[in-house]
Amino acid sequence: MDTENQTHQNNTLEPLPGMFHDTLLATKFLIPASSHEIIARPHLLALLNVGLAYRLILLSAAAGFGKTTLLAQWVRSFTPGHPPVAWVTLDAGDNVPFQFWSYVLAALEQCQPGLSRLPFAAMHDTPQPSWQAMLTALINGLATRSTPLVLILDNYEEIIEPTIHALLSSLLKHSPPTLCLVLATRTDPPFPWLGSMLRHRSWNYAPNSCEQPERRSLTSSSML
Repeated sequence: MDTENQTHQNNTLEPLPGMFHDTLLATKFLIPASSHEIIARPHLLALLNVGLAYRLILLSAAAGFGKTTLLAQWVRSFTPGHPPVAWVTLDAGDNVPFQFWSYVLAALEQCQPGLSRLPFAAMHDTPQPSWQAMLTALINGLATRSTPLVLILDNYEEIIEPTIHALLSSLLKHSPPTLCLVLATRTDPPFPWLGSMLRHRSWNYAPNSCEQPERRSLTSSSML
């Protein structure tokens, strides 16, 4: 058993970048803390560490399986800032593409200042956002990194908007290898390539007697 550290630097409210100030909820960027002892899961943490070498880690399980707790425990095991972690806790209100990507860009901006300037400008194109220009600017900005960056989207099952799925799928397809996207979800996202990839690149972990009796699945996949 171990106790989560609730004073980790990623669990403090960092000022939002100026372009996002007063438009987004700062608490959605907080890594959830636990006030009680949690079960140590070194095997799952080790698998997540292996997954850092891939572009996508998909953590898919039913409600109550401890996905968020596991990811928070994992992030707190890092040396602060190595790698930097952008965390967004999603909800049903984030199905508006502009809001979803505003949260993603704001989270990434806190890890790489200046990254979101051009993508955010593309989102403000008139008469409607230029999503392809936004995505291109974001990918090009990420491509300048020489070190890993982790983007965690928790509660991704809340997202049902096809435009968001399509853009995120495209981001995964074209993103540089320094970006590791982590999706925690109750249902697998509807990415067209996901089914075949999971058949070839997946790990199944049977929990011990101290955990839920059902089987858990941890999948780490790369876009090949």
